[in-house]
Amino acid sequence: MGASIDMKGVSAVAAVIIALTFSVAAPLACRAQTDDTHQRPADLSRQIQDLRKEVEDLRTELALMKGSGAGSSTTAAATTAPQSPAAAPPPSKPDPLGGLASVLGGATVVGLVDGYYGYNFNHPAAGTTALSGAPGNFTSLRLFDPRNNQFALNLIELGLVKNPGADNRLGYKVIFGFGDAMQQVNVVSGGDPTFLQYLKEAYFSYLAPVGKGLQIDVGKFVTPNGAEVIESNANWNYSRSLLFNYAIPFYHYGVRAQYTFNPKFSLTGYVANGWNDVIHDSSTGFNNSGKTGGLTFVWNASKKLTVTENWMGGPGATQLDGDHWRNLFDTVIAYNLNPKLSFQLNGDYGRVERTTLTPNTSVDWWGAAGYIKYQFNPKYAFATRYEYYNDPNGYTTGIFDANGHGPHIHEVTATLERRIATHLISRLEYRHDESNQAFFPKGKASNPLVNGQNTMAIGMMFVLEPNEANK
Repeated sequence: MGASIDMKGVSAVAAVIIALTFSVAAPLACRAQTDDTHQRPADLSRQIQDLRKEVEDLRTELALMKGSGAGSSTTAAATTAPQSPAAAPPPSKPDPLGGLASVLGGATVVGLVDGYYGYNFNHPAAGTTALSGAPGNFTSLRLFDPRNNQFALNLIELGLVKNPGADNRLGYKVIFGFGDAMQQVNVVSGGDPTFLQYLKEAYFSYLAPVGKGLQIDVGKFVTPNGAEVIESNANWNYSRSLLFNYAIPFYHYGVRAQYTFNPKFSLTGYVANGWNDVIHDSSTGFNNSGKTGGLTFVWNASKKLTVTENWMGGPGATQLDGDHWRNLFDTVIAYNLNPKLSFQLNGDYGRVERTTLTPNTSVDWWGAAGYIKYQFNPKYAFATRYEYYNDPNGYTTGIFDANGHGPHIHEVTATLERRIATHLISRLEYRHDESNQAFFPKGKASNPLVNGQNTMAIGMMFVLEPNEANK
């Protein structure tokens, strides 16, 4: 039945073509035979009216045939007819460093050169003491970019990363680092050898054939806590938050295992020696037998919303804890409203039951940070951060008054980012810190301390792998 309908459709179309040809050709032939005479206007008008009527009748017949399905093959042929190709986009420029993406049997070379110029409007003179770990012309509360009115090196990083997979279940990550950032990350180590201050991460991985794959890492790895990381280019702002500097650890040494149940849920568990130490050295007061455990739960609620919850706890996590338990709860919520506008929220709460400094009482600390980032285009972005940090005993910051009370600190940061090239990123940043206690140096060492400071920084980062997730 379908074949007969198609044949009718073809016959009808042929009839239309013949009729149109005859209707147009006949007057032309007549005109050729009577080239020396002229037709009367009345005759021409009548022929035009007849042609219009024939066209309307043919249109009506075609519409009826399409409704009954006779014209389906014709329509399909018109739909699948080849179309003129669109203009091809201009070829992208090759990445001059693209050859480094796969070397040494599938490993990826990662690297970073991060330098900055910082300026403190308090003009802290040489001889003043800051909380950056060194005296003289330094900015308080800034562990990774503390130097004032000078060009400085934040971090040089170079390493190899090989992720395990179903075809090759062994992997590794080894990254070395130099600069102010690495000195601050490793300065709190208890009994670690000196050479470890240049080793940011070093662990091997094994993808066990359990379910969808259980990845096990053994060695030194950065902490899963916090919304920020050690590398500036992977953060929205150039300077680090108070939460990153004081509320959470930087790294651990031990074993961790991660299992991804599905695209929405993953769980990671780990056991490590403690906070920021590779070796528990009894000569420094560390508890050699105590271990710190932890869990990380990630929920990808939607394509726009991700929630990460971290817990870690254990006895003797740091030298000051003795044998007492230290617990930390860390929450990170990330929400991408659209490709241009993104939000983050980070909250931390930590507690030590008793410490060597406060043998009869517990200490705690907490804070929250909110982030907003707007990506104008692939080259320009603007990010701002506001946070509040409370260290009521001065336990994490080392700041307290004569009565033993620690500070409440607020800070707000605004950062403008410019991507100059594929591997080159620049940032211009303004930041204001304010505290209920006066501990910010201003001017000469003999001047009284003040409650706040304003700073600016210009950072320049050369990145081998801009999309490398270092955390």
